[in-house]
Amino acid sequence: MKRMLQLFVCLLMLSSSLCGCLPYQPLTETAIVEAIGIDFDEEEEEYHLTLQLYLPQSNGADSNVIVGQENTVLLQSKGKTIDEAIKQANLQQGKNVDLGFSQALVLGPTAIQYRLKEIIYYFDNNQDVRWTMQIVMAAGKASDIVSVPLKQGISEGAQISELLSGQIGSGWINAKNYFEFSRAIANHDGCTTLPTLSVQAPDNSDTEKIPSLTLISAQSSAVIDHWKLCSFLTPEETRGVLVLSNKLKDREENLLVESGEITVNVSKCQTSMELNEKDLTITAKIDAEPATLAKSEEWMEELSETIRKEMKEAYLTLRKLSDDPSLFLDNHELDAFPEEEIETVTFIVTVHEKKA
Repeated sequence: MKRMLQLFVCLLMLSSSLCGCLPYQPLTETAIVEAIGIDFDEEEEEYHLTLQLYLPQSNGADSNVIVGQENTVLLQSKGKTIDEAIKQANLQQGKNVDLGFSQALVLGPTAIQYRLKEIIYYFDNNQDVRWTMQIVMAAGKASDIVSVPLKQGISEGAQISELLSGQIGSGWINAKNYFEFSRAIANHDGCTTLPTLSVQAPDNSDTEKIPSLTLISAQSSAVIDHWKLCSFLTPEETRGVLVLSNKLKDREENLLVESGEITVNVSKCQTSMELNEKDLTITAKIDAEPATLAKSEEWMEELSETIRKEMKEAYLTLRKLSDDPSLFLDNHELDAFPEEEIETVTFIVTVHEKKA
């Protein structure tokens, strides 16, 4: 009993000493990152980082810091490696950059084309990274997306996150958080797709009167083939990929059908695949309802045909890029069918009206 008591006292003393080993970092000495933009200069062979920061009581004294609203600033730095650029950002700001709160990671085309594997390696091995942050590609520079004028009360990182989750703007976007993207590209030999964001120039130069939510749109998807940017998918093909990937649900979108444009709410989509000898049949069963009054009573048949065409266009486009289009789709069921065994592909779509 005495020996057990001595052991308990030793463990208590050891645990109390360990408590003082963890460094304390006051909030006022921390630069909280809300969005990360990464561009790569292939001539200088260096990274250009644009960080959107939340800094309590920031005065923006540094010439590299652009003061925004709600204590939000932009910080830009350079480095031969991402780690070097982060350290440079720490020196410029005089605070320790914290990536653990970032809601969005925006990659420029050159960053994907020349340094994607290195970027993924850095974030995969950074324990401070928030793996649920959204990852996108910028149509131009990543810095252009991260530095879009802010709307009062919403950060750029939050805006991108809401856009990709379908809370604002177009809902049919093949969005991925960092964890999903990292696993998809690792499991598919460096092949996947990524939403592409672009900045829309406002009609009025007075941006104070225009909500920033209208300045960013996600229209197409970038296709990454063996760690290289190789092509883009149209909005129609992107919707086809969503259906093929069995990821279409709780979405609203405007579609052009035979009788005109229709806005539909899709509550559920179940995509299944069956290989009969060498004929692959891909069937999508969709529950939907028109958000606006349909111009035609045949809207379900028209919607079925539209989505069927988009599925086919997406599949054929990916097949032109690779002998195995399943590499670009997040559908494990399709992975089970070797592409060399498939001669014909049949697409079937049925739409059922959702009952209240």
